[in-house]
Amino acid sequence: MRARRGARAHLPDGKGDAAHDDLPYRYRFHDLRHTGLTIFAQEGATLAELMRRGGHSDIRVVLRYQHSTMARDRELAERMSRTAQAKIEARKKANKDSQGGDGHL
Repeated sequence: MRARRGARAHLPDGKGDAAHDDLPYRYRFHDLRHTGLTIFAQEGATLAELMRRGGHSDIRVVLRYQHSTMARDRELAERMSRTAQAKIEARKKANKDSQGGDGHL
């Protein structure tokens, strides 16, 4: 059964709306599915694994789950850059201190 947009969908187990009592209003079963696949992608699932788990035959459909991994990739790259910059600055300071403090030999 396909739910109207914004309406509550029935769960596959046939429990219907009673199974949705703990979900926020207008939260659909598909939202749970999307959240699960997004987390799966964030944990490192490949596109093939996402396709298999989601039952998709078109790779373009599963690419939407990669958006969260791209954001995570940017976050990790920024953290790595800050760490590298801190090490560079520490090395410069150590070199400066070992040369008498004024940069001259």
